[in-house]
Amino acid sequence: PSEFVLDEVAGQFTALWAVSYPAWAHDIEITALWPGWIAAFVLFRLFDILKPGPVGWADRQKGATGVMMDDIIAGILAAICVAALAFLSHGVLGM
Repeated sequence: PSEFVLDEVAGQFTALWAVSYPAWAHDIEITALWPGWIAAFVLFRLFDILKPGPVGWADRQKGATGVMMDDIIAGILAAICVAALAFLSHGVLGM
């Protein structure tokens, strides 16, 4: 469809922030972080489609708040997972 869906954009922005902000803060070449970009996108879509826990709760709320909140929470969960994966990959596993 040709509709512009702001809630999806906001959720995806939130998920991708976990990769973007550290790259900017530490002056890292952004193209080197492509696995993080893909992980953030995939995890956001999974949380948005499956609606586990707090995402499902937010989706059941009435009005615009629920419409926007479920995608923001899905983005936050994706960002947390991406940060945890980065910590495991670079911190613990030393990759």
